[in-house]
Amino acid sequence: MNGYVARHFRLATAATMVLIWTMSIAAVQADDPNAVRDGTGLLAATWDSATRCLTAHNPKARPDVAEGTVQTTIKVSGSVEVLDFNDLIAVATTRATALWAFDQDGEAVLFDADAVVRPDGNVWVLGDRPKTFCVELPLDFDQPYVASLSELAFTVEALYGQPFTTIDVPIEVSQAWIEIVPRYRIQITKTDQLDDHCFIAVTEEVLDVSGSANGPFDPNAHYWDETADWYHTSKVVNFDVISHAEIVDLEGRPVRSAHSYQGSSREGMLTQTREFTLNDCASLEELRIRYTIAMDPYEATILLTLTDIPVPGL
Repeated sequence: MNGYVARHFRLATAATMVLIWTMSIAAVQADDPNAVRDGTGLLAATWDSATRCLTAHNPKARPDVAEGTVQTTIKVSGSVEVLDFNDLIAVATTRATALWAFDQDGEAVLFDADAVVRPDGNVWVLGDRPKTFCVELPLDFDQPYVASLSELAFTVEALYGQPFTTIDVPIEVSQAWIEIVPRYRIQITKTDQLDDHCFIAVTEEVLDVSGSANGPFDPNAHYWDETADWYHTSKVVNFDVISHAEIVDLEGRPVRSAHSYQGSSREGMLTQTREFTLNDCASLEELRIRYTIAMDPYEATILLTLTDIPVPGL
């Protein structure tokens, strides 16, 4: 097809996509956790910066691109704030995906979302921790100049679960198992205190696991540093139980601790060892291990929109 027909075909396609997504969101039912959700009232996005990048492609690597052709990519970065914490476990913004965009004249912006390279898995961020995003729009080669985006729609992922159960466990070494929730039990196997440093080792078991990938999911067990307390990468969430463990004082206030974690699964049972290391630890008797449990977690795609984004010129 010629350029005129091709452009108007893609414009019609862009308009159809907006209609399809709008209808899909309108059709969301309460019993369909996998449906796309309108982010209004759930999450709020704010853009921080917008950039315009130019890319020259090697014709040997991209024979479909005419030599000397330059592609424009618009990138919009910002942050996401949680408005509704009900049943929310975590939010992942690293795979933010643009759905549609309109320029300064209200015309659909033509771009190839499939050309954006995204991580294989999600990085889940819990609670009120900062959640940043970057949305990329590799523009079609015949896309007219875009001075601003009057609207940009994109999606992020949210992780939900219910019900939530919170249990505070005294830190005492014992051979007895403590049941946190049915099929999930723990045993405090070792404690140590040297000067103002404390060490705690806990063995955890999940029974009747349906597969090696199922079992507790604990973002803070996989990564810890001064700037990011929560981190986990998972391509697909298929866990029976999500557990979040932290050290708290007798007033329930979190106590900063470093975590390490090892796990294995066999014959329908997942076993894992969780270790806590604390600095400035006066007495283990004044501390507790707080487990927050969410059952039957599921992922949801959340639609967010931004408006009136100026795009810098060349």
